[in-house]
Amino acid sequence: MRLRTLPSIALAALFHTAAQAAPLVVNDAWVREAPPTAQVLAAYMQITNPGDQARIITDATSACCQRAEIHRTEIVAGMARMIPQPELTVEAGTTVALEPGGLHLMLIAPQAPVVQGDHVVIELRLDDGATLEVHAEVRRDGEPAMDHSHHMHH
Repeated sequence: MRLRTLPSIALAALFHTAAQAAPLVVNDAWVREAPPTAQVLAAYMQITNPGDQARIITDATSACCQRAEIHRTEIVAGMARMIPQPELTVEAGTTVALEPGGLHLMLIAPQAPVVQGDHVVIELRLDDGATLEVHAEVRRDGEPAMDHSHHMHH
């Protein structure tokens, strides 16, 4: 009986080791379209940690802007303030939503205007040195770009 359980324990240990280093999974990444003169852009996404260890995002960069920062919106005396966050922890088995009115990425000093349909590449850096490349679609109000295939052409 004891020998039969040994392989399953070994298999569980192997799976456990592999699961610890599970990469973060990003879904629904988008950047809000802004006027051409805007000095900041906001990026939003869902970041899921399927692993069994917390992962910590320590930095974000994008070629589209001079710098990127993790911010949290806080309402103080009726005014929305953007509070820089030194890092963002994604606990094991959870999803962190970067969304309007909450946590988000600020893309500061854009190099060029972005318009709906454009794509922005953002690189997230983790505390263990790993990086994650995120492709974010530029949208007007968070709605996915319309499918124009059904529209009539003149």
